[in-house]
Amino acid sequence: MLTARSWSDCSRRLNLESYIHTCMLDMCSCTAPKKEDCICSTLSEFSRQCSHAGGKPDDWRTDTLCPKSCPFNMIYKESGSPCVDTCSNRDTSTLCEEHLMDGCFCPEGELIGAAE
Repeated sequence: MLTARSWSDCSRRLNLESYIHTCMLDMCSCTAPKKEDCICSTLSEFSRQCSHAGGKPDDWRTDTLCPKSCPFNMIYKESGSPCVDTCSNRDTSTLCEEHLMDGCFCPEGELIGAAE
């Protein structure tokens, strides 16, 4: 899975062997009914480290593989700006110098506090 084309940006930036080894250990010690659940921590960490290294991990999660849900009308992104645009400051995310991160974000074109 980590060698898939969708992870290619991350594979160039990180030591892929250590994550493959960790993934194998996770799978061998897995006791969950759904084996896919056991690789979520490895994949999440690989994605997070990729973002910290300047990469842009693809949205690899699905409804059945390590799903994430968000409140209200927010959407989950694997790689988004931690600096949130608001009604009073619409360019915060473009000026942000923080590492990208995963989490719940406003859909494109919507802002925090838009109802104010």
